Amino acid sequence: MPSREQRRSEKHRKRHAQKQARERARTLREVQTVDPPGSVSAPLPSMSLGRPGFPTELNVVPIFNPGGTEEEDRARLSDTREREFRVYVHLSSTITFSTPNVNISLDPKIGGSLLLAPKDVVALLFKLSSGHVSLHWNQSREVSGVEFKCRAHSREEALAFYSENVAPILDDISYRFDVPLYVASIAWQDELNQVTGTHCMAPYPQVRADGLTGNTIPPLRPFTALYREAITNPSVFYQYLCFSKILEGTFRVAVPNLFKVAASKGIDLTRGTPTVPHFDEVEADAAARAFEGKSIEVAFTSFLEPEFRHALAHFAEDGKEPLLVSSYVTGSRLEGALPLARVCARLAIGMMEKYIAQLPFLNERVAWTAPAPETAAQYPSPDPSPLSS
Repeated sequence: MPSREQRRSEKHRKRHAQKQARERARTLREVQTVDPPGSVSAPLPSMSLGRPGFPTELNVVPIFNPGGTEEEDRARLSDTREREFRVYVHLSSTITFSTPNVNISLDPKIGGSLLLAPKDVVALLFKLSSGHVSLHWNQSREVSGVEFKCRAHSREEALAFYSENVAPILDDISYRFDVPLYVASIAWQDELNQVTGTHCMAPYPQVRADGLTGNTIPPLRPFTALYREAITNPSVFYQYLCFSKILEGTFRVAVPNLFKVAASKGIDLTRGTPTVPHFDEVEADAAARAFEGKSIEVAFTSFLEPEFRHALAHFAEDGKEPLLVSSYVTGSRLEGALPLARVCARLAIGMMEKYIAQLPFLNERVAWTAPAPETAAQYPSPDPSPLSS
């Protein structure tokens, strides 16, 4: 006969299991099926998807047994058996930085591009040695997506199949027709485990414009321009290159020049190189997190630059293969280090601003401000006043 303590422990275990089941059921209710069938839309907080502007992965695991455990659900997500995957590559003619919902669409007709399907063509099917690849179009006959099936042991392996077999087709079409083909997201379905997922860009949150104030510092303009150029581009390769150029310009050009100018004026600058902050496992991979607490200069010179910067700056490093920028596999390696590159670039700009603040003859700032809501009525016309030279 169970003891009192055992009965209490069993009762606690059941309550905990029931609570988990309710939470999973609530999550499922929040994931609603939308038109067309085969798509799911989850109204998730943007910050729960990772740092804004970075590639992210979202998987939906349906609950077949409400009394099951989270471990059982995760086991279906990490299944290593060979099975069939359906993969859908969604194209878009526009770049979106923020969306209210995360849509995992299994309909390749959702999307669009600048490539139009011929009027007399019913289907576009490419035959490869490894299988068939279908091109789909929307109601306006814009090529909107790519669909294929493959057998793989994991979603990573299925996406590697995309890199090796499908991405080269899109590269060739883009070159031959001289038309941009922007991949907005890639979705997949593990048919054995009924797991659906997507690889997309984490959306940026909106920022209120009232009360904005700041100042531009002329010596920093090349760096802030590179930063804006990076975060308005969806390519992880281009972002990484811009962040690396910020760090390269900081430590190889700007900072040495600032100290040289300060010495010529008899000013002893207070030196202070920021350190890399803490990342969680979702934000950055283990190699990037190894630099937490270390100088951003060390992170740049010993990891960010030799690991990826040189490969991005040159067609091919000596004795190495060229970097395939349309490859999911290559991109995923870079994605793990991108948060480190971005935060180091931001900290480098902030560090230079502090150095410049110690040099009055360089610290010429152009202040700007947005009117507060109560004073905005003073501006009757939206037309800006002429700028004086």
